Amino acid sequence: MNAAGNAVLTWLYDTLRSRQQRVAVRALEVRPERLLIIDAEHRQLVAALDAGDVETALRILNQHLRPVSEVVSPLDRT
Repeated sequence: MNAAGNAVLTWLYDTLRSRQQRVAVRALEVRPERLLIIDAEHRQLVAALDAGDVETALRILNQHLRPVSEVVSPLDRT
């Protein structure tokens, strides 16, 4: 977010970071098999960004974010 130079996005991301981390930890408790998938997707995304391959980076990001509702829905709402 900082690299984008957008102060509003940086602030928004910073304010949501702890909540996102709590949700991620809880989601991995529910579905620990996702850890290997997440790791692979993050590595692929970084490689695509390093290569300047925007098309691949967007495809990987869309794939990475697609299961969010599936992962979050079984979590407690508390």
